[in-house]
This record gives sequence, structure tokens and C-alpha cells, in this order.
Amino acid sequence: QSEPHRAVVEGRYVIHHDGSGGVALGHYDPARTLIIDPLMTYSTLVGANNFNAATAIAVDSAGAAYIAGYTDSDALPTANPAQNFNLGSVEVFVAKLNPAGTTLEYCTYMGGSNDDRGYGIAVDSSGSAYVTGTTTSPDFPTRYPEQSSLQGSRNAFVFKLNALGDMLEFSTFLGGSGADTGYGIAIDVLGNSYIVGDTTSLNFRDRKSVV
Repeated sequence: QSEPHRAVVEGRYVIHHDGSGGVALGHYDPARTLIIDPLMTYSTLVGANNFNAATAIAVDSAGAAYIAGYTDSDALPTANPAQNFNLGSVEVFVAKLNPAGTTLEYCTYMGGSNDDRGYGIAVDSSGSAYVTGTTTSPDFPTRYPEQSSLQGSRNAFVFKLNALGDMLEFSTFLGGSGADTGYGIAIDVLGNSYIVGDTTSLNFRDRKSVV
């Protein structure tokens, strides 16, 4: 008996409104058996002891993955770091994986002595990573800041790492006298940063990101 004819069905990954993942399918004959067999290119763990949360990911044109999040671990596997230690209770981390997922090209902490969390990441054409999130640390590291100090109980932050991940190109607080959080970030072709988030600050004012 000859094998039945097989037909390729178009499909793509989708994220649903509740945050769950799934597969959207093109036209197919529901009377026939459907086999969904996606290929996994790689899967890996990044982290250390205690709690580690990856909250954002970006991919460059070569296929390298950039991950941002936060951790209370004091033994993160740092590689070529801009900051090689956890200074506070919860710290931002940023990591870059090579396109095959086999090597950490860099992995760094970033933060001050209190609670710092990364929620958004974007990558420009030169491989520099831009990260936003929220911090309660008055000593969060700044460089060429648009806002040099913590103004409220919690401010958003924006920072840019160079392509090697071992140096801050800029870092700034962003917020008012309340609580402010950056959740997402995008970069245009000129390197301007666009941040979205939320605030309880009545004195949060229009600002331009530092580039």
C-alpha cells in the first residue's frame, strides 16, 4: 500500500491576548490528520541560584539574541560584564547569546543598592542594546543622564550598552515624584529611544531620551 499524499500547511507562531502561545494555521482539509511538528533550533537556560526572570528579548540581523530581565542571584554567569556583581536585592541583567545559542557573548548585571528590574530591550544596527525598566535605587548607575537622580519612590530608567556589553554609553533616570516604570522600548534609525510605560507622577514631564 502506497503512503498517502502529504501536503504542507502554512503556519506561524502567535501570542494570544492572555499571554499564551499557539499556532495559527492556513487552509487545510479537516478530514485529514494534521501533524504540527515545529523544529526547535535551540533551547537553553540562563541564570544562577535563587530567582531569575527573563522579561524581554530582541534579535539582531545576525540572529543573536539579547535578553533583559532581573535577578536576585549573586552568582549570575557574567561574561564581559559592564557590572560583574549584584549590588542590591534585585538587579537588572542583560545577556547576549550567539546565533547558535551555544555561547554567552556577554552577560552583565546593572543596578544599584535597592530594587532594579528590566522590562524592555531593543537593539540597533551596530549591536548596541537599549534597556528600560524601573528602579528604587538612588545610586542606579548613570552616564550622560537626562535626569541624574531618583525623583520619586520608583523611577523608570533607560540605558544603552555598547556592542560588547562591557560599557554604558548612556544611562538615565526617567520620572517624577511618584512611581514610574518603563515597559517597552524601540529605537529609530538615528538612535533615538522611544519608551512606553506607566506613572503615578503628576509632575512627569515631556522629555527627550539621551542618544
